[in-house]
Amino acid sequence: MSESPVRRSGRWPGWAWFLACALASLAIQLLLAATTRGYVADQAIFLRWAEEVRAWGLSRAYEAGGIDYPPLYLYVLDVYARLASAGHLNVRPGTLWAKLPGVILYAAFMPLIWRLSRGLSEDKRRWAIATYCLNPVLIFDTAVWGQVDVLDATLALVAVWLVARRPLLAGVAFGLGLAAKFETIVVLPVLVGAALLVPNRVRRVTAMALGALMPLALSALPLAGGGLWPMIRSAYIGTTSEYPYLSMNAMNIWFDLLDASPYASDRSTALLGLSYKDVGLLLLAAACLAALAYLARSRRALPVRLLIAAAFVSFSFFMLATEMHERYVVLAVALMAWLGALDKRWRAVAAAVAFSAFWNLWVVCFGAVNAQQDAWMVYLNLAAYGATGVIMVREVRRPRTVRPAPEAIE
Repeated sequence: MSESPVRRSGRWPGWAWFLACALASLAIQLLLAATTRGYVADQAIFLRWAEEVRAWGLSRAYEAGGIDYPPLYLYVLDVYARLASAGHLNVRPGTLWAKLPGVILYAAFMPLIWRLSRGLSEDKRRWAIATYCLNPVLIFDTAVWGQVDVLDATLALVAVWLVARRPLLAGVAFGLGLAAKFETIVVLPVLVGAALLVPNRVRRVTAMALGALMPLALSALPLAGGGLWPMIRSAYIGTTSEYPYLSMNAMNIWFDLLDASPYASDRSTALLGLSYKDVGLLLLAAACLAALAYLARSRRALPVRLLIAAAFVSFSFFMLATEMHERYVVLAVALMAWLGALDKRWRAVAAAVAFSAFWNLWVVCFGAVNAQQDAWMVYLNLAAYGATGVIMVREVRRPRTVRPAPEAIE
């Protein structure tokens, strides 16, 4: 009877656990960023954008073409380029300095995640902090590859987790995500579904919409003089057809699983006069409807239910749509890692998706994708995707009991 209090008193305090995870993550990232070259092409693109924005201004940089990100990260790059110039830093692709903006963003999000985890039990909170700060996919993508998928992945997670209780703040997070990368749009059906499942629907939808519009408007305000439409065209319209292939190295259903090369055009006819892209979008739409049906019928606490639905939709986006490349799975990895922290039943699925995603990034960054050697990742992803569906169906089929309060967290 006396072992439990003693055991608890010997554990690190929560704040110490957070600091240990955050500092360990930062140390690992700095070490990897300094000792690996990563995906030099992406880093060179970011550095070129930074120089263009610093030299011409944001509007002229978008008008010149070649920038396919929304403006939020461009502001970060602009500030970094000015500081690097003032400090006479020689920022070159393949170095620590080229990857530092992403590392700083990742570190800056960690206190936000610590705050976001308030209300969870002690064990679940520790799991959540560890799986975010020490997530191998996020670390590799940021510190090795040199990308910033942690930006939209984290903001989407924040939006989904807050929407049931703080729709205005959830909208702000979603708007910031859209201002960073268009991929954040994937969780929109879940956010709207959440607002419709609770009382005061109109007020909640309005609050979420206003919250989203504020950062979008503020980030686009400097472009009002002429760069707004070029930005919208390149970052929100053109990006939806930037990779017109079945799969751009993404280990999903289109990567040599069907009788077509993953690098074949997704505009070609698949069946019934529909193109492969049409089929992928129809499959994704069906997955979104399934997620909404789960939201309506599940009796899990609403925040957890929303997280499950968002993880399923984001993974469906990667698995079912064409034109995916390997990094589009990072959003699903972030959501599933948080879900695994909250529910042991999801940990095997979250681990499988993270393992596959890590190696998917690795082979693209450091080697050449091989259809035969890399097929195991496709099958592992299919198994994880099937397991996700099975868990959701089992939850829906459970005997209905008293429904938990919407604000309750399991």
